[in-house]
Amino acid sequence: MDKQTMVITRWLRLTALVVFAALMLFQNSLIGWIFAAVAAVFAVLTVVQLVRLRSMDD
Repeated sequence: MDKQTMVITRWLRLTALVVFAALMLFQNSLIGWIFAAVAAVFAVLTVVQLVRLRSMDD
């Protein structure tokens, strides 16, 4: 794994942790769901970037 892939993977883990924490703290509140939605979009974009990097390497 190259350095950029490791950084992206670290960001994904951090994002997942933040989403989980937000849902635990703000259960059943709008703030928690908005926060989780934004973090989920960020995670999806990160995955897309990771896939692009992988396909470039081949």
